[in-house]
Amino acid sequence: MTELQRPTLWDIFTSVVAAMFGVQSQRKREFDFNRGVFRDYAIVGLVLMVVFIAAVMAVVQLVMFFAVN
Repeated sequence: MTELQRPTLWDIFTSVVAAMFGVQSQRKREFDFNRGVFRDYAIVGLVLMVVFIAAVMAVVQLVMFFAVN
């Protein structure tokens, strides 16, 4: 019997990004739920959320800077 393969960091990253956009194949979703660990997905999700919020804030600050000048 073969040992179940855990998802790599790249697999987790692509799954979280796909979830943020709401597109994920059934095969990939089943792989994530059967072999993944929630903690790994939660940590990557939180990091990506913070990066996303920081990027939006930076774009808004940049637009405001050029709008005033």
